[in-house]
Amino acid sequence: MDIPLNTPICLKAHTGNNLQNSLISGKGHCKNQNTQAREQVVLIQTDDKKIIIQSRWNGRNLQVKESGLCVFANHNQELWEKFDVESDKDGNIYFISCHTGNVMQCDWNGYAQCLNENRLAWKAWEIIDPETAETWTSAKKVILYAATGAVLFPVMGLAAGAMVPAAMSNFGTVVPGVGTFHAPLSSFGCAATLQASSARLKSISGAAAGAAAGATYGFFSKIFHRQN
Repeated sequence: MDIPLNTPICLKAHTGNNLQNSLISGKGHCKNQNTQAREQVVLIQTDDKKIIIQSRWNGRNLQVKESGLCVFANHNQELWEKFDVESDKDGNIYFISCHTGNVMQCDWNGYAQCLNENRLAWKAWEIIDPETAETWTSAKKVILYAATGAVLFPVMGLAAGAMVPAAMSNFGTVVPGVGTFHAPLSSFGCAATLQASSARLKSISGAAAGAAAGATYGFFSKIFHRQN
C-alpha cells in the first residue's frame, strides 16, 4: 500500500478515535476524533526504509517502551522509534515495532501499545486526511503533488528573477525584452536564461506545467514506493 510520507495525517484506531499526543505524559492515546495538531502525525522514512511516527504538535517521535507502551518521548530515530509497516486488502495498515517485533494497537483503555504479534482488526489503523476527516487515498497524494507543483513553479520563477541582477554583474548586460547582450561565452547567456525562466515559470502556463509535473511525480513516486 502507498502511504503518505512527510505529510500531516491522523491515524484512526479500530475504536474510531485518532491517535493523540497526550498533553502531559506524551503517551499515545486514542481519546477522540479530533484532527488538530495533537492528533496529527507525520510519517518519516529513515535511510533503512523504516517508519518514524512524529507528532506534529511537538515534533517528538513515538517510542515503544520495554512494557510495550507507546510514548511520544523524544526526537530520536533509533530502534525504539522505528516501525515496519504492513497493509491488508482493505487498506488498513499495521505498525510493527522494530524494537519488540510486536504490533501497535489501541487497547480498550484507549492507549497505544505493542503487546503481541497479532494482525487482527483491533490492531489496524486507518490513515485520515486531517483537513477533511476522510480516508487518505492515493488519488489525494497525486492531487497534493499537483498543487505543490503549481505553487512551486511560479515561486521558482520569482527566485530566477531575483538572481538576474547577480547574473548581470557577473556575466553581461541584460536588455529588457531581449536578453543578455555580449555575454561572455563562459556564462552561456546565464542572465538571459534566468530572465526567460523567470517569465515562463511565473506565468499561468508555468503553474500548469508545475501541476502536471507534480502530478506525474506523485504518480510515479506512488509506484516506486509500492515496489519498495
